[in-house]
Amino acid sequence: MRIKKLVSLEKKKYSIWFYVVLVVIPFLMILLLELSLRVINYGDDYSTFVEIEEISPGDYFLNPDLPKKYFSGTTAIPSVIPDPFTKEKSENTIRIFVFGGSTTAGYPYPTNASFPRQIKRKLEMFYPKNKIEVVNLGVSAVNSYFIYDILPDVIQQKPDLIILYAGHNEFYGALGPASSENISASPGIVKTILYLREFKTYQLVYNFVKSISGLFSGGEDVTRGTLMKQMIKDQEILLNSELYNDGLIQFRENISETISLCNDENIPVIVGELVSNLKQKPLSRTHHGALKLFEDANEILQEGDTSRALVLFEEAKDKDQLRFRAPEDFNKILYELEPSHNLKLVKIKKGFESNSSDKITGYDLMVDHLHPNLDGYKLMADLFYEAVDELLKVRFDKNEKVSEHAIDNYLSDNFPFTRYDSTLANIKIEIL
Repeated sequence: MRIKKLVSLEKKKYSIWFYVVLVVIPFLMILLLELSLRVINYGDDYSTFVEIEEISPGDYFLNPDLPKKYFSGTTAIPSVIPDPFTKEKSENTIRIFVFGGSTTAGYPYPTNASFPRQIKRKLEMFYPKNKIEVVNLGVSAVNSYFIYDILPDVIQQKPDLIILYAGHNEFYGALGPASSENISASPGIVKTILYLREFKTYQLVYNFVKSISGLFSGGEDVTRGTLMKQMIKDQEILLNSELYNDGLIQFRENISETISLCNDENIPVIVGELVSNLKQKPLSRTHHGALKLFEDANEILQEGDTSRALVLFEEAKDKDQLRFRAPEDFNKILYELEPSHNLKLVKIKKGFESNSSDKITGYDLMVDHLHPNLDGYKLMADLFYEAVDELLKVRFDKNEKVSEHAIDNYLSDNFPFTRYDSTLANIKIEIL
């Protein structure tokens, strides 16, 4: 009799709803935990834009806490530019968002010297009937993952156009292949983790694991130094190595998808060609021919052959294994994307060469390996402005009664930059 009962129990079938409940209950528990954590404001809010009522009610700002989403293992979290824009866009508003890293942010100068701010001032002179909003989304040490990740929220703010100047941080910037924040070489996995980081439950689990690992490691490992020093995991990256190619794949995929998303929403995109200081000596310890190329370039330049010297300087830069300066392969990717994507490519690199004393970009327009000086930022602003104006004057009423030369003189005479700003910039350069 007992054997028959056991057999009957084994043959007993449960309703399909029994299995549905078994699957649903864990998800309901996670959902309840997530809602509870949100009610008590646990963790960080990674909304792209926030309203700061005590500063400017009715306006949005780039969330000051947003960089924490991309920098989980560093003590130095980069700041954001406090550029406000109205929550409700009016019909006469010209709204532009500018993506990029420290160059877009205007490093080492204050925000007024950045090329987005200079574009804004010039637009205000030529489009006086419009409210001009040029929102600087430049954040130090971020790369194309940051741009792709926040783009959907930017699109919701109804931009009239978007400007991109990015690529120098692709290897060492947050989540890059040689970064201390690297998660995976697969862009798909990285994007999934970024999505999960927005949930409070994920933050709770992550913080718990981090605290436990800290106990066993004897405390939190605090790395000192500049932000980029903390960001570097694999210092030297050989040209055409697996790590190098991972950076190319990451850059191509993220920039391509970014532009495609903008195209889907009929938002014009302006992309800047990347420019570097070619007269910066190679920075890596093991040169693999980079230093010899650099020395040969200088000798040939002294002989007066600027064309040949330019080629050698670029080869030396590309063989420099400490990859703070974007390789020319990144510009090649931008040129390849231009005909297949609806984008306007601004020849920033060629513009710098044309305005350099010997047609080779160096310290006459740069303060270090890749950041422009005041003249360089002014040149970037002018080059980008030409493309911006070409797109806007078709849709908006431009003041054609004043000359660009007169406007440039006025803006130069009233440039909001002081000796304090200059001194602070020099200190930043020394620290770097």
